[in-house]
Amino acid sequence: MRKRVIGLLLFSFLLAASTCSATCEKTEALFQIEHSKNRNAVHYEACLDGDGGLSDSEPVIAYWMLEDGSKEELNDIERGHAYGVVLRERQGRDKVRISIVGLRNREMTVEKIGRRYGAIIPIDGKECILEKVYLKSHDLLFGLSVVEYMDFFGRAKEGGYPVSEHIDKADL
Repeated sequence: MRKRVIGLLLFSFLLAASTCSATCEKTEALFQIEHSKNRNAVHYEACLDGDGGLSDSEPVIAYWMLEDGSKEELNDIERGHAYGVVLRERQGRDKVRISIVGLRNREMTVEKIGRRYGAIIPIDGKECILEKVYLKSHDLLFGLSVVEYMDFFGRAKEGGYPVSEHIDKADL
């Protein structure tokens, strides 16, 4: 009986772990969020299945790329309150509408553009492929931060020219 309980617990743990992280056959870089505190950045990638389509379980993944070059998963607070990916709508095998928890008012569409995936978002009123977001912030007590402004950088979907937009704290 004890072996059954341990086996059932182990199976439950493995099942939970498999649903928490996507199994990607391959990934493609989409964009990153940098901030003023240090050189650590949150990287976002398209998670692809064996056929090159977006993964059903988790089409976009996010993780920290640390200054020393190592990767680290987002913790529960970061995932739930700042950098986590919210799947809004699946629009086919190669297209999903998402938002980032801390940027909820800026939905984006991840789709195949030519032979690669990109995150399409309005920047300065133009449809653009997002490359990075820069957050200027300052720390409060207990490790909390307040964002002073955000800068969005990308390339116009049509024409490929650089586009940027500065958003002050008052407009967030």
